[in-house]
Amino acid sequence: TSGLSAILNEWFAGVHMMKVIVAMILVAGALGLYVPSAMAATLEQTSFDCNLVSAKSSDVKKWVCGHAELAQLDRKLAYIYQQVQAKTALQDLPLLDSNQQQWARERDACMTQSQAEMCGQTRYQQRIATLQARYQLVPSQGPFTYVCDNVPSTWLVAQFFDTEPNVVRAKVGNDGVLMYQVPSASGAKYQDAEHLLWEHAGELTLRWGKQAAETRCHQKADGIN
Repeated sequence: TSGLSAILNEWFAGVHMMKVIVAMILVAGALGLYVPSAMAATLEQTSFDCNLVSAKSSDVKKWVCGHAELAQLDRKLAYIYQQVQAKTALQDLPLLDSNQQQWARERDACMTQSQAEMCGQTRYQQRIATLQARYQLVPSQGPFTYVCDNVPSTWLVAQFFDTEPNVVRAKVGNDGVLMYQVPSASGAKYQDAEHLLWEHAGELTLRWGKQAAETRCHQKADGIN
């Protein structure tokens, strides 16, 4: 029995180590930037070293290193990305990496914008908030269930995350989205290109779909079907 236990312990340790190694290899490419030796990575060494950036470095490296706020956000994102990788199953790491590289292309496109630094900051902040919410890395409130007018037998389930910007994860039926908080005259408004959730004056307003009409929702009391 003790021999079998030892064999199993070695096997599980090997699987864990393989996952860690794969995760460290992927993090370098996922941000589209150079990452120092993964085996020696620390909280302060989670992204590429701006001291090594030269005239021969890629434009995105020079751009990020040229703006202190972007460099700080890049380090924060790289650290959070490593946390996400640790919570991701080995077989799902390639998809996570693909999504991160897609984000990196969107960030790189900011370099051609008139307000490039602001665009870059927004991309970083939204990506950080998305990962923190999707992988439950920050405190949250809810999930809460709401009953909405004009949507018979359909409930809205919303969970609010303490990110920057704040994020709500909303779901109606089998359709779920993440929305970022945006400035509003009152209350807390969250939206994306097609959805709106607005808490104000003690009510919740919902628009679920680009062409959909806005509807009022109220929180479902426990025990009410």
